[in-house]
Amino acid sequence: MSDRPTSCKHSEGGITLVSWNVRGINSPLKRRKVYAHLRTLKADISFLQETHIKTTAAKILCPSWASHVFQSNFSTKARGVAILINKTIAFIHKQTIS
Repeated sequence: MSDRPTSCKHSEGGITLVSWNVRGINSPLKRRKVYAHLRTLKADISFLQETHIKTTAAKILCPSWASHVFQSNFSTKARGVAILINKTIAFIHKQTIS
């Protein structure tokens, strides 16, 4: 896998934010490992960089524990980011700016 994720939790029971350069999660095995580790960290909101997911495969970023997934994909197998919001977070998507 890649480098260790960075996480931050508010000291008084706030939300846990995790930022991680995953260096590609096209492989189902690696994706499962990333999702499992995010669950271990009890991530409320996860920011994934360098997902390397092509636009045609965008639907593979749908872990069962996430209520919302926002992603930016590219036509080449490079770059790409994703934000995963845990179901435990009261989140309402109001607007998308493109």
